[in-house]
Amino acid sequence: SKFTATTGIAGSEFKRFQYLAKLSNVPFESLTGSMGKLNKQIYDAANGKGKDLAGLFSRLGIKMRDSNGQLRSAADMLPELADAFQRNENPVVRARMGMALFGKSWQEIMPMLAEGSAKINERMARFKELGLEVKDVGAFDRQMEAAGKFGDKLDDLGFVAKGFQNTIAAGLLPVITPLIDDLIKWVVVNKDLVAGEVK
Repeated sequence: SKFTATTGIAGSEFKRFQYLAKLSNVPFESLTGSMGKLNKQIYDAANGKGKDLAGLFSRLGIKMRDSNGQLRSAADMLPELADAFQRNENPVVRARMGMALFGKSWQEIMPMLAEGSAKINERMARFKELGLEVKDVGAFDRQMEAAGKFGDKLDDLGFVAKGFQNTIAAGLLPVITPLIDDLIKWVVVNKDLVAGEVK
């Protein structure tokens, strides 16, 4: 799905992050955008393209690979990163960390990060308790894909309608413009009369 392609987050996680963003009072688009940026940063750091970021992970005590040697995802690292932001209260340090990890939108997700892993894990546990987890991942992914295609069709319709609107306007302009010009001239000539009528 487009969601997975742009964020690196599985489509089945869509609802979970939507819930987390809502309860953390952060924009959903900012959260998923930041996660997408972080996934790219993790990949680059693990492949020698981001030595500064690899060094940052090392200083924070956060491993980029799991016990099986697999690269960890942004979603998996998020609670640990939140603890790092909670520990480092210096605004300058937070700003440097935020930009390096999440890009420009780091400030928009700061309310969630500042609460640390305890709150994130608590909300994720509550999400599970409420039975909101996606049961059929395949069906959900298909629904996401269908919704994306429907959104594209609505965009197409909007562009067509806008073009039609412009076509109509272009046809009416030669007729309407002289009428408006005449009205302006009449108001200028009869401004005293118009002012008197208004009173």
